[in-house]
Amino acid sequence: MEVAARNLRRWMAQRRVRAARPDGHARRIFRPGTSGSLKALAGARFEKLERIGKNLLITFDGRSGMIGVW
Repeated sequence: MEVAARNLRRWMAQRRVRAARPDGHARRIFRPGTSGSLKALAGARFEKLERIGKNLLITFDGRSGMIGVW
């Protein structure tokens, strides 16, 4: 997981989210959240990525979301 975090940090530097859509088979998106709140990330700038155990916490322009499924 640390390798993935390191690579994502490098890739995310100075980038924005172009679009976001939920996976229809995903059991969770992030809590609290809906598919509309996920789509609202479009245009947000990546700020930082933190590794918390086996999960990655990504902060976008002051908004956070936990991801962990690859």
